[in-house]
Amino acid sequence: MKNFLLHIVTVCVFLIALPGLSFGQVNLDLGAIEQFSLYSINGAVSSTGTSTIHNLGRVGADIGAISGFPFQIAESGNATTAQAKEDLLKVYISLNNIPVTKFGHLAAFTEEAISPGVYLIPSAGSVSGTVTLDGGNDPNAVFIIKFQGAFSMGAGAKIVLARGTKAENVYWIAEGASSIGAAADMVGTLIAHPGAVSMGAGCTLVGRMLSTSGAISVATSEVTKPDAGNSIIPVVVSEDPSPAITIGGNLKKFALFGSAGAVSNTGISGVVGDIGTNAGAVSGWGSSVVLGDIVGDVNVTSAAKNELSDLYDELTGYTHGTTTTHIPALGGLAGETLPAGVYSIAAAGTLSGILTLDGNADDVFIFKFGGAFATGVGSRVVLTGGARSCNVFWVAEGAIGIGAFTSMKGTTIANNGANSMGANAFQEGRMFSTGGAVNFNTATAFFSSPAAFGAIGATPIAYSCYAQTINTSGYNTCHGTWTNGNGGTTDCQSKYDLCSSGSAFSTNETPEIVSLSASKNGIDIDAGTDADTDIGDVILYPNPTHDDIHIDMRGYAGKAGTIEIFNNLGQRM
Repeated sequence: MKNFLLHIVTVCVFLIALPGLSFGQVNLDLGAIEQFSLYSINGAVSSTGTSTIHNLGRVGADIGAISGFPFQIAESGNATTAQAKEDLLKVYISLNNIPVTKFGHLAAFTEEAISPGVYLIPSAGSVSGTVTLDGGNDPNAVFIIKFQGAFSMGAGAKIVLARGTKAENVYWIAEGASSIGAAADMVGTLIAHPGAVSMGAGCTLVGRMLSTSGAISVATSEVTKPDAGNSIIPVVVSEDPSPAITIGGNLKKFALFGSAGAVSNTGISGVVGDIGTNAGAVSGWGSSVVLGDIVGDVNVTSAAKNELSDLYDELTGYTHGTTTTHIPALGGLAGETLPAGVYSIAAAGTLSGILTLDGNADDVFIFKFGGAFATGVGSRVVLTGGARSCNVFWVAEGAIGIGAFTSMKGTTIANNGANSMGANAFQEGRMFSTGGAVNFNTATAFFSSPAAFGAIGATPIAYSCYAQTINTSGYNTCHGTWTNGNGGTTDCQSKYDLCSSGSAFSTNETPEIVSLSASKNGIDIDAGTDADTDIGDVILYPNPTHDDIHIDMRGYAGKAGTIEIFNNLGQRM
């Protein structure tokens, strides 16, 4: 018997906390996104020249062609990319829901060192020269830089990590396209929402390039997937259970609902929750990410309509707590902080700047407008002291218009008017209309965090068939089963089912695989044979992503057998 052991070093991760912020007990988990170096929900992924992806990073698109990566595992239009589509939305929501701690930085980062935190740039932004991310000797330092526009990195620019900063805790989020110039050295995960992502010739990236909708292109570059299996960034958990004001059982499932009007979308949007209307068309959601159902059951929508009417009556007649009047304008340049209560605005109202709602988990905030309600571009509602979005309500006697790049909290109800969300707006809550359309535009809405709606947990990797053989008739057949270590098992079938050219394990002769199994501790392969047959050659290409690989070649004296192992660059080891 011949025994072979391959060992790959693993990396430990630690829990962190950002200074001055309070988080729930959930840490960001990339789910299926973790295994990808380059991924687009809807867009081609391509390389010109010879680009290299290290650390077993995969290349994928849920919708889109993949080209120019001869030595990488490519995924397209399968269960793995579909799960990654959902997980990318969850990651985007979780990162955007972490409160901003750094305001006022210029749009251009250049020749400077910056400290950990969550940065908000209210425009497009750029990096030039050398920018150092200084963790201050904190191994849990986090850098999240959000741009309300496109992001670009100049040719030859460099991101340098210093004093404890780790690549897996650095994120760049652009509400638009992202580009990295030639010969630049970039660190961190880039998310374009939506937009194309590109990397010029001679670049290096320690991180990931992700797009919710747009092509990803690289040119003779090197990408290294971060070592850590899971990010250690803690995320804010929004708890929808046990709200102070109960929403009916049918209505509460909806993120977007209209009693009498169309529910439409423009662009690539993301919604956690159901979408529906009792009277009207639902359209434009085909290419968006919806973690919920498009509901057309008349019994459900009719009941939801009645429940919305009951909710409207309860909110407009709410008498508990403090009731006060307020001027039509909320927030403002200087910002405004309000305690819990019922705020009555006799006419139409507006929100601009930052409005902070300070209260405990059971406190109720109700804003009632005698006319329409609108928010300005880039407005923000911030919850402090334990206040929850499920206890915040905005009721307008007319249309509601949420401006572009607004960060909204709570449920908005337009009574006899349209309820509309502007481009790149972000709402932690629900959007309802009693008698008008509900319009969405390249935006995000969710009524509870992904951790509460359905945890961002590690998902089993949907590997291709790992036990592939070629018989004399020329058809690929698979033998054995692949166990992913999380309780799931994939049966290997035929070339046209689960076997693919990206298979990482194969034999090139008659079937010799006796058993194939795996756990979180490694892969065990038993390539046995009987006394009168040579052992089939065993090929690992590329080396699977596990700590240990044990290969037993059971043969008899005089019988030949070879093992070839390739790394993820296609190089024989």
